[in-house]
Amino acid sequence: AIGDQSAVPILQANLNNQDYYLAEIAKESLRKISFNLNQKDGINILPDGIK
Repeated sequence: AIGDQSAVPILQANLNNQDYYLAEIAKESLRKISFNLNQKDGINILPDGIK
């Protein structure tokens, strides 16, 4: 589901995809999910180096 924590592994797997746009979308999606989880439960799912 969009914005759901179950999407995290798929998004993380696409962070270094050869398709630049897919990689950027994955990165931005992880930022948004991480922000929402951090606000809710204090969980940070972002890999090192991504702000």
